[in-house]
Amino acid sequence: MTNPPKGGCAKGCLVTSIIGIAILMVFGIIEDFNSANEWKKKRVDVLASIEQAVDRGDYERAFSLADPHKSRNDAELKQLVSRAESLKQETEERARQTQISELVAEIKSTKGSEREAKLKQLISLDPDTKEFPEEILEIRERPQKLKAEAENFVSNGVGKKVPYEKWSIVGSPETLDSTNNKYWVAYLPDIDVSFVSEKASHKVIFAGYGKRSAPDYLANKDAARKKRLEGGFSAWDGSNWELTKLIKNSMNDPGSYEHVKTAYWDMGDHLVVRTTFRGKNAFGGIVKNWVKAKTDLDGNVVEIMEQGQ
Repeated sequence: MTNPPKGGCAKGCLVTSIIGIAILMVFGIIEDFNSANEWKKKRVDVLASIEQAVDRGDYERAFSLADPHKSRNDAELKQLVSRAESLKQETEERARQTQISELVAEIKSTKGSEREAKLKQLISLDPDTKEFPEEILEIRERPQKLKAEAENFVSNGVGKKVPYEKWSIVGSPETLDSTNNKYWVAYLPDIDVSFVSEKASHKVIFAGYGKRSAPDYLANKDAARKKRLEGGFSAWDGSNWELTKLIKNSMNDPGSYEHVKTAYWDMGDHLVVRTTFRGKNAFGGIVKNWVKAKTDLDGNVVEIMEQGQ
C-alpha cells in the first residue's frame, strides 16, 4: 500500500473553500434582492408616515421610522430626514429664545441669591448674552476670584484672625461637627476650604482644601496632644510620675504612700493636676491628703498650688 502524497488535501480544500464563498455570495445576493423588493412594497407607506410625523412636529417619531431604512440610497427618504432635523433645530431655537426672554423678564424683578441663580441660568442658555453686562461679567470672573481667595486663605490665613469680612465674597461658612468649646471648625463650600480657629482668640490655626481637612487636622492634633499628656501619667493607676515623687519626698514615711486617685485639667498651655493619697503622719496614723500642682504638658511639676486633707 502506498502512502498518499504530503499536502494532498490542498487542492480539495481550496475547491471546498471556493464553493463555500460562492454559496455565501449567492445567499447575500438573494437576501439583498428580497430586502429591496420588501422596501419597494412598503416604501410609499413608510415615506408617508414619516412625512405625517414631520408635519405634526413629532420629529422623534419621524427619526424612529426612518432609522431602519437609513442604509438605503433613497433621495426622498434622505430629504425627509434632513427636513425633520432642520425643523427640530428651528423649534428648539424658538423655544430657547422664548425661555431667554422670559428669564430676562424674571431677572429684572428679582434680587439677591435668586437673581444670581437666574443670571447663571441665563449664561447657560445664552453664553453670548448682552443683558445685565456688569453682573454677568462679575459672575464670569468669580471662579478666578474665588480661586485666588482660596489660595490666599490656605497659604497666608494661619496665624491671623478669622476673615469674617470675606464672607460676602467667599460665602458663608458651614460649622462642622468637630467644633467644640475650644475650637471652631468650619467649611467654606464656595472655595472648598475648611479651617480651624480658636474661639477665645478668633485666630486661625489651620486652613486646608477639602471639607475633611480641618476635622482631620483637629483629630490628629488632639490625638498627638493626648499622647503627649498621657506620657506624664502612669498607665497603671493614672498617677503623675513627677508629682508622686515630690509627695513621697515630703512624707514622714515614703514607704507608706498609697495612691487613691489623680485627676487633671487641660488649661491649654499647662495642666492642673490633683492627687489624693494616703500615708502615715508623724504619729504613725494613716491619713488622707491631697496635693494640687501646675505642670507643663509633659507632666513636669512647675509649682505646687495648694494642698490639704
